[in-house]
Amino acid sequence: GTDLATLLAKVCFDQFVLTPFLCLPACYLVKAIVFGYSLREGLQRYVADAKRDLLVKYWLLWGPVQCVTFGMVPPQWRVPFIALVSFFWLLILSTITAREDNNAAAQNAS
Repeated sequence: GTDLATLLAKVCFDQFVLTPFLCLPACYLVKAIVFGYSLREGLQRYVADAKRDLLVKYWLLWGPVQCVTFGMVPPQWRVPFIALVSFFWLLILSTITAREDNNAAAQNAS
């Protein structure tokens, strides 16, 4: 449905449950596996980034986007719309997750 109560329930679940406790931690765990550091370190990096600015940036972008998606975008156009926004989100997320790697590389070079 697209009524206000349903819209708010969908957006709040996405913003405050699904993404912070499943999607973003999974992203950091996959990165840990790919780059060969421990899963624990991957989760520690997630927590550090989440405390710093990751979740705020996520909420600022995806909160309004999800309101538009669930409230205005016709169902047949939701996937292309989300894919378009996801492209820009992946640029932001890549920048955030690479900060720790860039800091470590700078310290090793010194």
